[in-house]
Amino acid sequence: MSQISKMRHAIIRFYSELLDYLGIPVPEYDWETSVYGIVKEDIPKDCPEPLRKEVVLTSFVDANLYHDFTTGRAVTGILHLVNQTRIEWYTKRQLTVETATYGSEFMAARTATEKIMDLRITLHYLGVPMYGSPTCLRTIKLW
Repeated sequence: MSQISKMRHAIIRFYSELLDYLGIPVPEYDWETSVYGIVKEDIPKDCPEPLRKEVVLTSFVDANLYHDFTTGRAVTGILHLVNQTRIEWYTKRQLTVETATYGSEFMAARTATEKIMDLRITLHYLGVPMYGSPTCLRTIKLW
């Protein structure tokens, strides 16, 4: 008997309420004068039209410097939320040894950004509309 047939009456719940980030101050930056110019998200042309309610993407990221005392490597932890539903949890030992918190946090932020790009493109192909253009990326203490 397969594991799925044992869970015949189970359900997966998604929270459909949008998160309210109005109380969180968002620093204003003049990105138009940066070296990147005016940047817009590159949405593939073959994506279906977005349907239903919009969702808010939130990601939390942290790096734990010298988590592994034997190798001196840090560990990256990333949590992705769609509205209030946890979609993905990622934790992995970093490939490089960093001697400062800046390096390990930078590597964690880079990994989180790549995963956010992948999640956003997947949601575009599934026809899920996203509220606002940026994903809210927060650095928190996961450990």
